[in-house]
Amino acid sequence: MTEPLYSADGLTVRKRAVEKPNPDGTRNISLGFNVCHVSEFVGEEGAEIIARALNLLDGTALGDVAGECERQFAEEGWTPEHDDAHDDGSLAEAAAAYALMSTVERPDRAVMDTFQNHGSVPYAIRKLWPASWDLAWLKPKSRRRDLERAGALIVAELGRLKRLEAIEEARTLLKIEA
Repeated sequence: MTEPLYSADGLTVRKRAVEKPNPDGTRNISLGFNVCHVSEFVGEEGAEIIARALNLLDGTALGDVAGECERQFAEEGWTPEHDDAHDDGSLAEAAAAYALMSTVERPDRAVMDTFQNHGSVPYAIRKLWPASWDLAWLKPKSRRRDLERAGALIVAELGRLKRLEAIEEARTLLKIEA
C-alpha cells in the first residue's frame, strides 16, 4: 500500500513530497509542504479528518482543483488576504475567461496550446479578462488545466465572499458600524 499523500502531524496537515517521471526520463520532484494548521478547537482529530478527506479527493476532479489552489498559494503566493483585495469581481471574471477557453475547438485550441499566451486567445475571451489585471496573466495551457484554473479562481472568489459575510455577521452581532 502506498503512503497517503496527505497526513496529520498534531494540528498540522501536510502534503508529502511526490516524485514523478517526465517523458524525457528525468524526474520531477514536488516538495512536501504544510497544507493547513488547524486550531486547538478543531484539534488533532480534526486534522486527521481533514487529511483523510484530502486523500479521498486525490485523483478526482475536485482534487485537481484543490491541487491548483495549493499551487497558486505555494508558487504564486496568492493568499486569502490577496484574494480579499480583489473586491471588484475580477476573480470571477478570470474564472469565466479560463472556463470559456476550455470550450475553444481546433484550430484555435491548437494555436492556444502551442503559444500559451494571451495573444493566442480569441478576442471575445480576452474581453472577459478583468480590466484591472495585466493581460499577460492570461495563459492558456490545455482544456483540463484551464478548467482547473477556473475552478481554483471560483474557490478563491467563494472564499473571499464567505470571509466578507463572516465579517459582516460579526459586525452585526457586535453592533459595529462598517
